[in-house]
Amino acid sequence: MDPNNPVFQAVIGPFVVAFLVIGSSRLVGWRTGSEVLAGLGVTAGLLMAFVQLRGIPSLPPNSAPEKLFYLITLAGLIGVALDLLGRPPLIGRLAFVLFPAICLAWFSLRLLLAQPDVGLLIKLAIMWAGAAIALWQICVANARGGALAGTILILATAVGAAGVAALAPFIGVTLLCASVAAVAGALALWAYGVRLLVRAPMTIGATSLLGAAGGLVATVLLLVLFTASVSTAGAAFLIAVPFAGLVAEPLLLGGGIGRRVFGPVLLTVVAAVPAAGAIGLAYLTPSQ
Repeated sequence: MDPNNPVFQAVIGPFVVAFLVIGSSRLVGWRTGSEVLAGLGVTAGLLMAFVQLRGIPSLPPNSAPEKLFYLITLAGLIGVALDLLGRPPLIGRLAFVLFPAICLAWFSLRLLLAQPDVGLLIKLAIMWAGAAIALWQICVANARGGALAGTILILATAVGAAGVAALAPFIGVTLLCASVAAVAGALALWAYGVRLLVRAPMTIGATSLLGAAGGLVATVLLLVLFTASVSTAGAAFLIAVPFAGLVAEPLLLGGGIGRRVFGPVLLTVVAAVPAAGAIGLAYLTPSQ
């Protein structure tokens, strides 16, 4: 495989990095340290994809896409802080809710400083609400259904977002969404293997969740804010994907070998339905 191939840069390279670091984290005896290291592997995979696709961004960044690099880094660092401080669940979820506001404020800083109109403020508020709901649902699913629930939802949402971006078309965002799907897939693969072989759920911390889901949210917000040709209906429908987590608990918890093997597969199928719906809407309602 040519290392200059965008597929290698966006998918294979990040997947391998995340997979190896997550595997190494299993050797750490300290649970929090293991979760932090796994999350850093996820963040490292995303940053690697960004650098290979766009190069190292300037500091301060000169454009909104360059800000993505620093927002992904920030998401990972916030996750590390939450994991090391042993935050209460509510505090952690509030941090997830506030992260989209940080993204939107930074992306729109120049417009906000230039006396924005009411229309822009309403648009930003709606975008924040949608992103916050999606992140909250992923957190709830992870808390109730375990690591597999959270990672499957991120994976399905990222695939849906990549499809919506590809129809815009915005190849850079498409590839970055594919990168999120790749690192989430590495995390899900480890969680699935642990579930089958160790017969105990693998746990992941805020570093992994916010690193992957936060990076995805920042990328989708960038797409909607700055791409006139994107289907807003398709992008908005991505919010429905994390709600597949409502069936995560009955599918993943308890039961025998059948549920351990096929529960995650069924949850993936359930999550894939709204993801495919978002892509279909984007195809049917371009630039709406």
